Amino acid sequence: KRYNNNNNNNNIQHVFEEVFDTQQVLPMGIAGDRSPQLLYRIQNGILKRTSKQTQTQNNDDDSKTIPKNPSNPDIIWLLIGTNDFSDGCGPYAVLRGQLEIVASLRYYHPQARIVVQGLLPRPNPKGLWDTYYYNTSVHDSTRYYDKIQWINGRLRCLFSQNDDTHEENVGEMNIFQNVEYFDPDPYFVTREEIPDERLGDGNNRTTFVARLLTVPKDILPDGLHPSAKASRIWGKAMATRIEQILSERH
Repeated sequence: KRYNNNNNNNNIQHVFEEVFDTQQVLPMGIAGDRSPQLLYRIQNGILKRTSKQTQTQNNDDDSKTIPKNPSNPDIIWLLIGTNDFSDGCGPYAVLRGQLEIVASLRYYHPQARIVVQGLLPRPNPKGLWDTYYYNTSVHDSTRYYDKIQWINGRLRCLFSQNDDTHEENVGEMNIFQNVEYFDPDPYFVTREEIPDERLGDGNNRTTFVARLLTVPKDILPDGLHPSAKASRIWGKAMATRIEQILSERH
């Protein structure tokens, strides 16, 4: 609601309804949520309780967008962890929390396909928006970027699609089975390789390049929350992947 106004094109709720118009989707995110709180709700049956709460809603006009049985979902889309940084957690602790949540989701909802989304980039609006050289961390505008990339890189490695080589088990359950990674960077970050004389060796300075990462300000206006424009781009990518998964499962 941070960016809502009278123009429906810039209304986050309108964007959600537009993007997921033909799919039964139940958003369960909570503002400021942390991994421990989400883990508690999962372990205490939040999806099962929600199914009772939504039975009456399924008789309304919104029935096509609300799952009839959210206690038995086909797909669970998980994005959690960025707020944990605000509590002083380091990247290892954030990753550990994400893996605990995945393990719990696999335990309570073994039939569901779990999509683990990487954390969104977090530039600092008080710093420089348009310049970040990959080989250095001097810009305050990227204070979280390296941590987020460290986490996302490991999520990508662990949950590579159709990768059944992992043997991490909880009891007799493989927590990596039926879990995949979704990379958000292509929808939020632009990359450009440019010559940088500062990285030259004195003889051939143009041999070296720097990777320029840009997070447009109309994508993350406050450096954390996606705008309506970004939500539409991101949401369409999510909806496309959801349709692909459903077509593969049925």
